[in-house]
Amino acid sequence: MEVEVQPFTVIQAGVVMKCPFIISTSAPCNFFHAVLVNLSGKVLEDHLMSEPVTTPKILYANPGHDLSAKALHFGIFRKLTIVCSGRYKIRVDAHTVDSQGATCQQCVVSSAFTVQSGPVDSGKPTPDERSILRWLKKMGIRTGRI
Repeated sequence: MEVEVQPFTVIQAGVVMKCPFIISTSAPCNFFHAVLVNLSGKVLEDHLMSEPVTTPKILYANPGHDLSAKALHFGIFRKLTIVCSGRYKIRVDAHTVDSQGATCQQCVVSSAFTVQSGPVDSGKPTPDERSILRWLKKMGIRTGRI
């Protein structure tokens, strides 16, 4: 599992993140769940708002990866909002579901970022992140505006 598009290094509290947070995995899963964690790894309940759960978008090729027929499962979090100022990371768990319930199969953690209470300068995706965003858009997957 890996992070394809990281959160910007500084974001504004209470405002939807300007860039989607995107992860990928080659392992099949039923859904992805994002949680906010402090720098010690403690989950912070009720600090991450909007759409913390998403279903995978399955594609078969990706720039920067082997272009074999192996499926990649993308988790695209378009409308995440963090309500409190501080220094955080986002952890995403990939879950499968069977008759026994949901099981976390793997997880990935974003780079650390800062959340400020006031306005912040607009960040920009890296060239590699822009490439992923353009490719997903070309493949018909909505990623939001950058």
